[in-house]
Amino acid sequence: MDRESRKYEFSGSIGSTGEAIDEALGLDYGVFLVQEVRIGKHRYPIGLFIIPEGKDECSFIWKLDSAPIEAVYAYDFFREKLDREAKQGVLELCLGTTEAAGAQGFLLARDKDRLEALTAAKIAEEMRVRHLPWSIGGVDSALLGVRELQKSEGTRDPKSIFSTTTGLTVYDLLFPLKDH
Repeated sequence: MDRESRKYEFSGSIGSTGEAIDEALGLDYGVFLVQEVRIGKHRYPIGLFIIPEGKDECSFIWKLDSAPIEAVYAYDFFREKLDREAKQGVLELCLGTTEAAGAQGFLLARDKDRLEALTAAKIAEEMRVRHLPWSIGGVDSALLGVRELQKSEGTRDPKSIFSTTTGLTVYDLLFPLKDH
C-alpha cells in the first residue's frame, strides 16, 4: 500500500487533549470525526473533516444528513406553519460552528458526494452568483456587505439578507425567518 492510501486508513482515539489530531495533521493526514448535535428537538449525526491546507492552516467541512433540513420543512398542522425551531437550530449550528472555528464564512450546501474546501472569497462570490445549490451562506462583512449583496444581480430575496453581531453577512434561503 502506498502512502497516499494509508492517509485515509489512520484511526484511533483522539483522547481528551487533542494530541492525536495535532499529530495526524502534522503528518499531513486529514481527520474525520463523528458526533451528534442537537438541532431543534432532535439529535443528528454530523461528520467533521479537518483537512490540512499548508503550514498552520486547515479547512473544516461538516457533513450533515439531510434530515435536519427536511425537519425545517416538516409542516406543523397545529400551528399551521413550518418548524421554526428546527430552522433556528440549523442557523445556530452554521453560525456557531463558524464562530467557534474562527472562520471567515460558511456555506450550507448539498455536496453531491464531493468535498471541496472553499475560501472566504469563493463563498462571497458564490453568495453573489449562486452556482451551487446552497441553502444558507455567510461571509465576513468586510468581504461582502449586506447592501452590496442586496444589490447583486443574482439576489432573489433581499429580505433574506442580514448581518450578525459576529460580523457576518448572511443570505438565508432556507425557509427564512422574518424576525432575525
